[in-house]
Amino acid sequence: MRLVPMSRAMLLAGILPLAAASQPVAAFDGEKLRLMTNPAVMHAMDACQPDRSRLCGGVAMGGGRIILCLTANPEKLSPVCSTALISALGAVVQSKSAGAD
Repeated sequence: MRLVPMSRAMLLAGILPLAAASQPVAAFDGEKLRLMTNPAVMHAMDACQPDRSRLCGGVAMGGGRIILCLTANPEKLSPVCSTALISALGAVVQSKSAGAD
């Protein structure tokens, strides 16, 4: 299924609240560690590496800065990265919902 740019942008915008709530790497707690080891999130990190280099090369890691950079211009993301970020968002939301039970 191919997403139209507006839908992709809207879905990627859902990542921004997660990124905004992020803290520096030194502040990792159990929840953040589970997030970073989530298979969908790890896949997105790998899938988006070329986009990160191309779009966010000067952005320091930590505090959600990379995800904010990547999602600032969703139309510039590769389809592979965009799809991986959407899958990661779904996995994170599902994980948070499961933890709320």
